[in-house]
Amino acid sequence: MALQSRDYLNKLGFGVTDYLRVDGNNIINSLGVEIKGLTSQENNVLAFLISRVNTVCSYEQLADVLWGDEALERFSMYSINKVVFQIRRKLRINGQHNVAIKTRRNIGYILSY
Repeated sequence: MALQSRDYLNKLGFGVTDYLRVDGNNIINSLGVEIKGLTSQENNVLAFLISRVNTVCSYEQLADVLWGDEALERFSMYSINKVVFQIRRKLRINGQHNVAIKTRRNIGYILSY
């Protein structure tokens, strides 16, 4: 029913955008449905990006989210990029096509709707 309501509002010209929010340990979309299939690392990174929507999150900040106190020793651009790649893929699988994680070359990532 929520999907039908959103489609109806869009037809009337009231742009209803997708968004994500954090509810406890779950990521919830604008329809109130949980995003499925995220690993704990992916969930933590996505929650961090959601908390800073429309703000660039540096690779160093994401490394802190992924590895905490061991971030300096474990830092890997490949690992960070792989986690973000998987998040993007799983968002598409869950129907979140209007949610974008954009790359800011040599800086980090930004989540936008």
